[in-house]
Amino acid sequence: MRGRRQQIVLRVRVRREKKLRFVFFLILCIGSAALFLFRNQLCSQVCLLPFRFQSKIFPARNVDFLGFSPGMRQSLDGQLPKAGGSVLFFGGRRFGRTVEERFPWVREVRVKKSYFPPGLRVEAIWRVPVARLARQGRTFLLDSGGTAYPPPTPEITAGPPAGEAGLPLAELEALEPQGLTAVAQFLGQVQYDHALDFLSSPVTHIRTEPPGVGLVFFLENGTKISWGDWEPSQWQVKLERLKMVVEDATKRYGRISYINLRHFEEGKIVVRPQTG
Repeated sequence: MRGRRQQIVLRVRVRREKKLRFVFFLILCIGSAALFLFRNQLCSQVCLLPFRFQSKIFPARNVDFLGFSPGMRQSLDGQLPKAGGSVLFFGGRRFGRTVEERFPWVREVRVKKSYFPPGLRVEAIWRVPVARLARQGRTFLLDSGGTAYPPPTPEITAGPPAGEAGLPLAELEALEPQGLTAVAQFLGQVQYDHALDFLSSPVTHIRTEPPGVGLVFFLENGTKISWGDWEPSQWQVKLERLKMVVEDATKRYGRISYINLRHFEEGKIVVRPQTG
């Protein structure tokens, strides 16, 4: 009997110990979860402190905008940085991407931050067009990098954009992107580096002609230049040779009506003087 009582007492103790262990384990789990949640909440509150008080960290005394027309600033209302906002927390890259996506004629947005005294200088760099590009019944602008983009709207610019007047019309749909980029670089030299000044007349129209996607330039004085097949690696040599031939022909004949460089590889440049 005595041994049986001892076994019953032992079993009761074991059951109590198991219950106590379970309760202790349950309290430990609940306490750990509560501590984890409290610690995360505390950390999040600490991490959010700079953002809650970000406007008080290097508040901008002034914000200068360059290259932003009144229409552009009005369109970006609510996204423009303002005086009093934090210079440190202003996302210049994100703002620049927003401007470039909304206004495709903006090539780049430069943001300069100063902290003593705190301020912002935001500048929109516009693309410089070298031609008006006719494509699928619409007219785009073409910059010297070969990028075609829609012209700025008068509502945004408060008038026609500077530099668009007098640009040659380019019909180059037959050209591949690589060829279009090379032609755009050439037109950049024509427009801004005066590469064709020896012709004494600006280019007004450019189009492609078969075979081999050749180029034809039309000048304001009526002169037509059949450039021939477009080889970007040879156009500089071709241009230098053309300059020598034109200067010599001008001395002999005066005004020129037609120049053919389609047989340049054979060492021939045909020049036709203007009659009448």
